[in-house]
Amino acid sequence: MAKKQEQTSPLIEQISPMVIEFKPKKVIWGDRVQRTYVITQYPQQVSAAWLSRIANMEGVTVSIQIDPTDPVELIKEIRRSSGELSSRLYEVRNPFEEQRTKDQLEDVQQLLKEIDRDQQNVVNLTTAFLVGAKNEEALEVNCRRVESELAAGGLRARSPILRQEDCLKGLTPWEMIPKSITAMGQRNMTAKTAAASYPFVFSGLNDGKGILLGTDTAGGIVLTDFWIRQSDRTNSNITVIGKPGVGKSTLVKKILSNEWAQGSKVIVIDPENEYGDLCKNLGGQYIDAAGDPKGRINPLQVRAVPADDDEEDEPLFVVPEDDGDGKAKRGPLAQHFQVLRSFFRLYLKDMTILEEVLLERALEVLYNHKGITWSTEPGTIANEDWPTLEELYELILATSKSNSEDENEKPEKEWRTLAMRLRSSAIGADSFLWNGPTTIKAESDFIVLNINKLLEADERTMRAQFYNILGWVWDEVSRDKKERVFIAVDETYLLADPDHPQPLQFLRNTSKRIRKREGGLMSIFHNLVDMLDPSVQRYGQALIDNPVYKFIMGQGDKDIEALQKLMSLSEREVQTLADGRRGEALFVAGSKRLHLKIDVTQEELELFGAGGGR
Repeated sequence: MAKKQEQTSPLIEQISPMVIEFKPKKVIWGDRVQRTYVITQYPQQVSAAWLSRIANMEGVTVSIQIDPTDPVELIKEIRRSSGELSSRLYEVRNPFEEQRTKDQLEDVQQLLKEIDRDQQNVVNLTTAFLVGAKNEEALEVNCRRVESELAAGGLRARSPILRQEDCLKGLTPWEMIPKSITAMGQRNMTAKTAAASYPFVFSGLNDGKGILLGTDTAGGIVLTDFWIRQSDRTNSNITVIGKPGVGKSTLVKKILSNEWAQGSKVIVIDPENEYGDLCKNLGGQYIDAAGDPKGRINPLQVRAVPADDDEEDEPLFVVPEDDGDGKAKRGPLAQHFQVLRSFFRLYLKDMTILEEVLLERALEVLYNHKGITWSTEPGTIANEDWPTLEELYELILATSKSNSEDENEKPEKEWRTLAMRLRSSAIGADSFLWNGPTTIKAESDFIVLNINKLLEADERTMRAQFYNILGWVWDEVSRDKKERVFIAVDETYLLADPDHPQPLQFLRNTSKRIRKREGGLMSIFHNLVDMLDPSVQRYGQALIDNPVYKFIMGQGDKDIEALQKLMSLSEREVQTLADGRRGEALFVAGSKRLHLKIDVTQEELELFGAGGGR
């Protein structure tokens, strides 16, 4: 009877190398050359994920073996070692040897204290690793790089000569590290220290999905889902702060393009003309909101506003309730009047109380002429049927010429002055911005509202239009509470006007209310101190405190000082911000803080285009 021949499985045949050859200091594994190492020296103090420095290097495979110890025998051994080191300390004459002996004695005494007083368990740890390359020249380069990384972390390793096979066995998933190798590199340490090594402690942030932002200093990946709602991550708002030249624009574009790719609607307010190339490359909608006839937003058209919470101490939109006589009551038009008050205060700077009263009376008359009352629903009125600034101007001008003897119509001079102040917005130089029906339409999931030309205008026109645009953007967010919408407001510091903080106040309200919808607000600015000026701090600081996610890049001394008070930064975090390395940031996600190294591919850079920093 013929003997049955054993057959190897197809899987074994596929994964087995054609040849394995062991040399004194290398292993030839098929078409690759490899070398094994054993860590023989560890630093006196270690940080979290302390083995990640080597474990995350390309082409390196690490094996960690932890063996329990007999605590009684271990204590005896430690005390014996302590006695020997104490005796040696009195015998050595070389200063370097004396210092080394002192350090060893301190380590032994510290270990004994942790075992005896803190009831710490002690284990024997052996760490072996494998470095591979395509050829011998590349192997030598990789090994030098690995040895350099080890030295930087206070570690030292040896390649076991003539024992490459034993060490390789310990690196496979089916064998323990042989005793011949543990004898070279075994080190006793507390279980707490062993548990702090990689991969038992991993300092990155991995949400399992989202945007791969880069890595932290320990090499851990930072994969963030900004839409997570759990524990200390309660909203999707983001703050990005950084001085020019540190890669702020690149980070913002990376986040926005990835959010769009994952199904979010993105709306960008772009004062610096930085997002045009990205918008074009994504097939988005690029709108000139600084005077193009297709980008007009009629400020007199009623839109939704981010309503105040009931518990707000000083609500932004206070509207009198209906007292039964059919006059002002809570409704879309009444709320929009609050918006109009802020808009005209921004545009008609230093309005008198009388001018404000006359303007509001004229607005009431104009809306009534159009058949629009306090209870009219905005959705029932077509764009073309809303009042325009030219109609408001003509109404006020006609009133100023009226010969009415009505006591309320007597201040002809004030009516005439108000008309002249409104003239530019109605039929003059600023009329191209606002006069006429709203023409802007959201026809894409990636929209850039360019207001670069507004920077050439005077501040009152720029801030009034900025405020007008914010109202339109919020209206888009409010249309569908289940749609994910990301709003990015670049150069937010432009809204920090001590005399007229209404736009910043509106943005603050947006950041608080947008979490109740599937939305997120990203505020981007250079300097922290602009937002913490006492005159606007109440609103500016909210844009820093409220967002769960913060990217703080290189900062100036004054900004670092303000941040240190605001966020209780550690010395290492302060140093990160002071260094201001391009492409690096202090990343805050809830209670977690990371030193983030942002990774951007060449394909992403080409997608982002030339606008902004690269």
